[in-house]
Amino acid sequence: VTPVWGREAEVEKLRDLYSRAKNGDGQVVLLEGEAGIGKTRLLDHFLDGLQATGEQPRVLFGSCVTARGEGVGGALLQALRDGLGEEDLRDALSRYLVAVPGILADFTALLERRPPPEGATTLTPAALQTAVVEIIRAMAEEQVTLVLLDDLHHASRDELELVASLARSVRRHRVLLVGTRRPREADAWWEDLARHYGGVSLALDRLRPKELLKLVEGALGSKELTKQLSYLLASKSDGNPFFALEILESLRERGVIRRRPDGSWDTSDVDLAIEVPSAIEDLILVRLSHLTREERELLEIAACAGHEFDPLLLSGALGQAPIQ
Repeated sequence: VTPVWGREAEVEKLRDLYSRAKNGDGQVVLLEGEAGIGKTRLLDHFLDGLQATGEQPRVLFGSCVTARGEGVGGALLQALRDGLGEEDLRDALSRYLVAVPGILADFTALLERRPPPEGATTLTPAALQTAVVEIIRAMAEEQVTLVLLDDLHHASRDELELVASLARSVRRHRVLLVGTRRPREADAWWEDLARHYGGVSLALDRLRPKELLKLVEGALGSKELTKQLSYLLASKSDGNPFFALEILESLRERGVIRRRPDGSWDTSDVDLAIEVPSAIEDLILVRLSHLTREERELLEIAACAGHEFDPLLLSGALGQAPIQ
């Protein structure tokens, strides 16, 4: 695993929010950044840092990608299920649902992925929200609790509402709730949490050239080779750490770079050329697939002008008059 570079401010902010949560002032954070920018890696680094200082929080992790098809609740219920463990789930839940014992049987069945008991009342969205909030609040009484929800851009509206209900309920409790997602326009869901419940937004930008080179040098263990690759990697990855590391892996697989006996990497290819790995192409194609036909046409014409373009030139190429 390569070290994390260029995220000192974000890590320091997360540590500050963790300290507040530890002292009973629950916090909600939205970590935003494009695919491959290192959102999940940053959370891993943050957790490693906490453990290195002797902190032992309870960590509940759920992914909106791996929780697809789970039905109602998605990543948040996945986080609870994994955090509680599959064995003796009802006994574990009974300790946390003391205030609402009437929904214990239904909620246990939901986490165990089985039909509710015969004659049980339907677990309404409000009851589901109550159960999740009660459980996590009770957990926080025992131990400071981190709830990490990855890839919220894949969450359904119902999942987001469940997350929002928890976010609205963590103040005055030892809970740090962190969600990650790709950048998107402002929406009412997050604006409400930010305005009324103290939600904090952290945006991860692309790495600057110096930071990117530190990342590459850490992966290669060679300053000389890093300098040789620096321009090509910077131009091809455009500061995206995932892209840079995938390009290095592609070079290794093609035999363009090779490992020395001391574990570092080297190349004798003086006419080094970098091809875009299939993993990056697939990622870009997935993102493009979400565009409408009109958006795709606009993007393709803009791309002809390069990384930056003149909007007046673009409107002229599309045959559209500028907005007055």
